[in-house]
Amino acid sequence: AYESLYIVVMAGVLCTPKSVGKLRKKLAPASEWEWYLTALKRLSYLSFNNVAVEVATFISQEAADSAAEFFLSYGIPVKEVTYYDFDLFTQTLVIRRDLRAIYDSDPYRYNRYGQLGVAVVLGEDFS
Repeated sequence: AYESLYIVVMAGVLCTPKSVGKLRKKLAPASEWEWYLTALKRLSYLSFNNVAVEVATFISQEAADSAAEFFLSYGIPVKEVTYYDFDLFTQTLVIRRDLRAIYDSDPYRYNRYGQLGVAVVLGEDFS
């Protein structure tokens, strides 16, 4: 039997990452990003109720690592925070038997998830 897994797209549901610098833009630390409390509360609720939730990002490995540190420092339990190449991610969905839903606010992206895609409003509650 497979464990049911839910994926929440970080920059599509939980936050808006920020950059610093004018000429050479660099990703700001996750503590400076705009995090949405309602969405973070839902993420915590699901995780504390033994629902396996992975946070996915299509930005960079640096963004995934920074977000993972943020979740750890605030005690928000997630299964993992993973960086994916978007095209490769969508191609592998057909073999992910454990996957139940992918929550995202970007219409271009969630339309590519097929029946797994769940449209949410950025920063709002999801379930």
